[in-house]
Amino acid sequence: MSLDETNLSAQMQSLSPCEKKNCPTDEQSNDQKLKYYGKDRTHTLQTVGESRILQQPSESVIEEEENSSASEYGENGDQPIYRQETDLTLTSNNQTNVTQNSCEARKISEDKTPFPVQCTTQQNEATIEEVQEFMDLYTSALIIGRSDYLKSKENELQELLTTPSGRTAFVNALEQESRRTQGLVDLQALPKLLDQISLLLVECQNAEDFAPAKKLLTISLQFYAYDPSVSTDRTFIFTYIKSQPIWQSLRFWNACFFQSLQEARSKAEESSHDSTKLSSSITYDQLKSYLHTMNVFNLHETIKHEFLRKQADLFNLNDDEISSLLSIISSAD
Repeated sequence: MSLDETNLSAQMQSLSPCEKKNCPTDEQSNDQKLKYYGKDRTHTLQTVGESRILQQPSESVIEEEENSSASEYGENGDQPIYRQETDLTLTSNNQTNVTQNSCEARKISEDKTPFPVQCTTQQNEATIEEVQEFMDLYTSALIIGRSDYLKSKENELQELLTTPSGRTAFVNALEQESRRTQGLVDLQALPKLLDQISLLLVECQNAEDFAPAKKLLTISLQFYAYDPSVSTDRTFIFTYIKSQPIWQSLRFWNACFFQSLQEARSKAEESSHDSTKLSSSITYDQLKSYLHTMNVFNLHETIKHEFLRKQADLFNLNDDEISSLLSIISSAD
């Protein structure tokens, strides 16, 4: 299930009342304005409200990510900025050569020893199938809170989450568990689950590997905890991870948006002949979905306005479309 297929705003009615509290406010300069460029027009935004603000991003964050806007991929969004696994790991041939060279060096240095050196060629990296099998077992134990097993596998999990294949396998396994358990998380298992999700998101941000984080965002709307002694409402996992730094990154939202846009266009073009009108409609619908998501995650309005400004400029949105999208931002509670 992709991000755009999930009605995030609909989940808000299931949240406990305490969620809408404890959102610190940050003040924004009254003369701060953002402009939306389209067909020879300029929209000036009013001062952003002080409520609904989780975290005020610094000017350096916005400025730093200005050069990484969605426009660098072109209108067709050729490649999202996901770190490729081939950039981070040696190929099996390279690993074999390294192992062989190491063995030869040992033989030369130890040729005077009475025992021959036993050296075999092996691949140090676990295969994708092995990684996925490990994650399937680990997440199954994670959801039900098998603390002894989790503790014994802690180091291995942390090491795998530093790799692209490990991060992808982890979120895939969580998605399978959400279906198997209908999303219910044992209350005793909740703290450990949140710890490992936080670790994953940190690794995703450090490696700029945004695909697993995008998928986890959707999964977080499926897992929930339920404590009848406290409330009759379900508390979904995304309410606990709103403060994660990766959500404050425009690079993350731009990359995810283009990925969703590519997927939606690919599906729609198979059944439509009017590609121009179709492309414009898909872009607008995707922007609506993403702005609703940003509202649910209580992002600062500066980030939402900057995100919209970039897309409005790139896709040449008309006045009515921009006004409608701005109303979504202002509707956040």
